Amino acid sequence: MKICDVLVAVMKSINKIYNLLFGKITNRQANVSANTVLNYTNEQTTQAVETPKVIKDKKIEFIKSLHLAVINGFEPFIIYTHAYHETSNFTKIIGEYNYTGLKVPSLISPIAGWKGKVVYITTHEMINGVNTKVIDKFLDFDNADDFMSFYIFQIKRLYKESYENRNNAIAYFYWLTRGKNRYATDLSYSDKLEKLYTHLKSNGEYEKVIEMLNYG
Repeated sequence: MKICDVLVAVMKSINKIYNLLFGKITNRQANVSANTVLNYTNEQTTQAVETPKVIKDKKIEFIKSLHLAVINGFEPFIIYTHAYHETSNFTKIIGEYNYTGLKVPSLISPIAGWKGKVVYITTHEMINGVNTKVIDKFLDFDNADDFMSFYIFQIKRLYKESYENRNNAIAYFYWLTRGKNRYATDLSYSDKLEKLYTHLKSNGEYEKVIEMLNYG
């Protein structure tokens, strides 16, 4: 048998072993939970590219859900700014209705037994001062109101200083990265939100959001 034939045979054997090993891993992952959506890729998420109409509709749904924030004493444009930043103006929503990158509660959380949808997303975190690519678990929701209710719950539970300043944008954003729990590992996150809030207010976005919130 020629050397090239031997090499071909060896490569085929390696390929079969690889498929057997990683094929089984994939099958086990797929059976984690009937409520779990798995979106693993090497470089990016498998999120579908939304059409302009879908983007517009989900933005409108989000704005309408802000009535729940108002009921709970929030200045609604603060949360709008937070969602605007996290989704790049509602063009990159995680899953169906995760507008602010809410992650699956940790094992020590009182709500660690989350039974809702989960999506796996490739993202970046600052680890030991280095911008590092990681695959993380994020929540997903059936509609914008469910998202908003959970967002408010999490802010009140984990970011108490932000919740206490839910009518003060600067303080609210500041405490998202300065309290016991941190919404982002990048400390400049709060500054980015503050600048975006000011920018959006100055270009007339505030009036549009409040009008839509009040009159649909």
